[in-house]
Amino acid sequence: MKTLKAEGHEIVLAKAGAVLEPQGYKLRKGGTRYDKDGPEISTSVQFYFKRSSNYEGFSKMTITFHKVEEIIAKVGLPDRVDLHKAQNRRLLRTLQDRSAVLEYDEGTGPESTRVETIEDFEQWGNAIAKYLQTDGRNFVEKYDNLPAVLREMDRFTSEGKKWFKGLIGGGAEYFFRGLIISKLCNDPNYQDKVRLGDTSFAPNVGEEWASYYEKYKEALSSLR
Repeated sequence: MKTLKAEGHEIVLAKAGAVLEPQGYKLRKGGTRYDKDGPEISTSVQFYFKRSSNYEGFSKMTITFHKVEEIIAKVGLPDRVDLHKAQNRRLLRTLQDRSAVLEYDEGTGPESTRVETIEDFEQWGNAIAKYLQTDGRNFVEKYDNLPAVLREMDRFTSEGKKWFKGLIGGGAEYFFRGLIISKLCNDPNYQDKVRLGDTSFAPNVGEEWASYYEKYKEALSSLR
């Protein structure tokens, strides 16, 4: 006999799949992530299903630019020593939609949505399906190329915002991704971003992350 949680998770996946599968997305082994792979980018959404908690999670849309994450995997990250494994590189995300709001109470974090009854799962699944048809799809269409991402980064900078607010994925490594994107786009303002890193990023992230920042600057200096 299925538990309420198992039944609820199936309801949510069915509603998401009805939107995503016609677009070419596939549900990965384990049944918690839908991916769509392309030659230059991959897009995905992740579900954080819980067995013994009343809280669930949903990542919203993420985009992986393969050229960006190839450099991340090559140079490395101080908190990820496993990037030599292909299955771990697949989990790297260049962009994440942190701006859209579901029409369901999401709580205070990515895994803090309170979902307790079958009716709750129905409502949560409906909100996710609507997001995937609207804001989620718009996110992918808007940011499916690096020049568009760079323009948004520059807008954020002009407004005094950090790039990870609503856009660049990850934690402190968001700045590395921003530099890579800038360099890959032959950004005439690349050196301005480096100076921003020298003055605002590196002094505030600790010695280990600052040392990796220098590694990225060195790696990108020879990128043409």
